Amino acid sequence: MVTPKQGYVIIERSFIEYAFADVNKPMETATYSFSKELPVEYQGILPAPQILAKQILQWDQDDQIEEQSRIHYQKSIIQSQQTQNLTARQTKFLQTVKIGQQITTTQYAAKMQVSSSTALRDLKKLVEKQFVEKVGKNKGGYFQIKANL
Repeated sequence: MVTPKQGYVIIERSFIEYAFADVNKPMETATYSFSKELPVEYQGILPAPQILAKQILQWDQDDQIEEQSRIHYQKSIIQSQQTQNLTARQTKFLQTVKIGQQITTTQYAAKMQVSSSTALRDLKKLVEKQFVEKVGKNKGGYFQIKANL
């Protein structure tokens, strides 16, 4: 007889208990809502539903802050395009990346469907305009999206 392993997963607002003999053979699952009490056997082992709900609320707030930051960043890029003469391609690139994201010349070329020399030229202009910064030497180096616009 195989002794099943037990695990727990939190997905959105549900707590899922599962048992399996091995990864390819799930044996049983049970789902509990955070809005209800957890079964007695899990009380004291797992965080209370109120604590889990509070953590999820924090995650939701963090997501909202990140989204607001991204919207502000995109508006700043559009305003900067008007004041700093960014090309349409540079503007499009800046609107599709996140602050702090790293990208190489090769990745930029593939993303924007341009040659390597055009990619390097675009990225150097974005460095000059202080939207990105160069990190490292030419070989093994990359560009990073700056947070301060």
